[in-house]
Amino acid sequence: MHDILYLSLPVCDINVVLSEPLPLFAGRTNRAYGISIVPGGGANTLFMASRMGLDIVAMGVVGADAFGRIIIEGYQREGVDTGGIECLDGYTTLGVVVLNDPQGNHGFASMLDGRFVQTINTDALLAETRVVCLSGYMFAVKETQEKTLAFMRKAKALHKTVFFDPGPLAIEPELVPSILALTDVLVLTGAEAAQLAGGLKTEDAAKDLAERLQGMVVVKAGERGCYIFSDGTGRWYPGFEVTVLDTTGAGDVFIAAFMRGYIDGWDIESSAALANAAGAATAAKQGTGHSVATVDEVLRVLAGAGHSIPPL
Repeated sequence: MHDILYLSLPVCDINVVLSEPLPLFAGRTNRAYGISIVPGGGANTLFMASRMGLDIVAMGVVGADAFGRIIIEGYQREGVDTGGIECLDGYTTLGVVVLNDPQGNHGFASMLDGRFVQTINTDALLAETRVVCLSGYMFAVKETQEKTLAFMRKAKALHKTVFFDPGPLAIEPELVPSILALTDVLVLTGAEAAQLAGGLKTEDAAKDLAERLQGMVVVKAGERGCYIFSDGTGRWYPGFEVTVLDTTGAGDVFIAAFMRGYIDGWDIESSAALANAAGAATAAKQGTGHSVATVDEVLRVLAGAGHSIPPL
């Protein structure tokens, strides 16, 4: 039995480290002092989950091209099960240009034309996993919307816990009620919560969304920590102070760490502390993919603040 089945649109990140602050200006050469190509997007969650000792299966589509090879080889290098990855001839693997400036700000130029798996036996994968996780990027592409909802319905019918992270892209309003009804744990930012809850502030938005999905809502708030509403009550769980170098991927590793605590049956406070520390440790580093925080780096953040959690 696998711990997590993670459904995503696999992408490669082309990380560009700029020497000057964003934004870029047309017609001007903008100096960069570092460029790297690594598995991105869902890879940040996959890698952190694997590093946390979880058995996680990646599910998605890549092309038979250089980016596709980088993704598959990168997943396998991190101990991620690639049994749910389909490699399609004629399909172009998605790429994202990630611009990082010296202040820790970042911008993205993303390809959003993904596919849903066609030949993978999704029923078998669902039957063999405990938790399902997916992101809002699956609803950013018309072709994957209905298939993703059908996948979520199957997961619920099999009594799997469904984690959903809507991400920064706006989801079509008519899809939101169906998505929430099929979600058990909603993990998102304050801005995303406000967007889904009609502009409500964080605490009120979390309560509103939790009541609508009849589950748990976890609102990520960077160095402030996170706000969690569950079982009729909500509270803030403080974050950790670090010197921020790059916030890209911090939210992705947050959900992976939170799932580790959830799957192991930890109390919410311990799960929140681990997730906040994972986000902080990653934000203190540069880059995504293989550059996300290690478990030792996460534990050092916790120890530095005097926090103790159950053994990993």
